[in-house]
Amino acid sequence: MGERLKIIIDKLFMTINSFAPTIGFSSDTIYNIIKGKTKISRKLMKNIFTKYPEVNPDFLLLGQGEPLIQQKFVLISAEKEKINNSEIYIRHIKLLEEKIQLLQNEIELLKIERNKLSEGEDKPRLSG
Repeated sequence: MGERLKIIIDKLFMTINSFAPTIGFSSDTIYNIIKGKTKISRKLMKNIFTKYPEVNPDFLLLGQGEPLIQQKFVLISAEKEKINNSEIYIRHIKLLEEKIQLLQNEIELLKIERNKLSEGEDKPRLSG
């Protein structure tokens, strides 16, 4: 995810030093995420999506799609629904939290399946 964060920063035409304070984090924190030393927190993601609604959450979280979505799309959506930006961000964050929960559940199921498979390898096989 760190590499994708670096791509997003570049696409925003920013440096790590100029980007970090805009989302309320230190440059060191962002460097550590990019280097893979630190995991990206929910608070950091929330701050990114709040400050930069054009950032594509699917790209940052899953590596899918383009790093940035069209800013026009965000504005058109807000006009169509006649809601303020805060409500859009809140909905966006809730959707992302749901996606994260689904992915965490999927990881747990995969771990259980892996454990079942590895337990099966330890059992002696009957020939017959």
